[in-house]
Amino acid sequence: MSIEQQRPAFEREERYVVIKISHLRDGFSSRETQVNRLKYAYPEALVDCVVVEADWPEYEPVWQMIEARMTGAELVGQQSFQSRVQPWLMECFGPMIAGDREERNHRFFEEASELVQACGMTASEAHQLVDYVWNRPVGKKHQEVGGVMVTLAALCLANDLDMHADGETELARINVPEIVAKIRAKQAAKPKHSPLPMAATIAQSEISDERIEAGAKKLSALFDYPWEYMPEQGRNDMRSKVRTLLAEMGNE
Repeated sequence: MSIEQQRPAFEREERYVVIKISHLRDGFSSRETQVNRLKYAYPEALVDCVVVEADWPEYEPVWQMIEARMTGAELVGQQSFQSRVQPWLMECFGPMIAGDREERNHRFFEEASELVQACGMTASEAHQLVDYVWNRPVGKKHQEVGGVMVTLAALCLANDLDMHADGETELARINVPEIVAKIRAKQAAKPKHSPLPMAATIAQSEISDERIEAGAKKLSALFDYPWEYMPEQGRNDMRSKVRTLLAEMGNE
């Protein structure tokens, strides 16, 4: 039999009698006299407590808290943000990828980088900080999590952001069927053995002329056609083939 089955059903009960001082009637010479006589008559009844009156909005939530304490249940709406992320994580990725620490490292670093980029950090600053951190001793995970939370709060304060409200908004946005489907498709297309969430694309315009020229010369040598004797049209054809080949290799 489980612990839950052994527990009796929770029922509200009156365990204390609370008398509001302002409600005492003038049956004695003073209200203070009434209070003192009650104290002397029932000394064992004096306990430290907080009174929540029935017409207060906190009344029902307090009863719910007491019921949760007595039954061992978790309060609805009071689950931590971390615990509410887990069902979404399992829905999107399944237990294997959800628990892959390397993958979680990559995705956290990606999102943190996007945040500081949105707040104005440059790529040069990011590279400098990566070199700085990876040349220091490895920290303790619990302490570093605390540091992340504190510095995230400070960053949000500096940028007039609400970390808790924005977190709730994002969790609600991604926790719908169409977004879950997109995330699954993106994960399925993710390149294997790469920290990148998708294949990096390289435009032909991003390939340097020096690299293209060197590749064209090597290609001409494969055809036993000395570069210095090749007409300009032939050289341009070689350059075009090398440019296309390098772009395709970079996008695989």
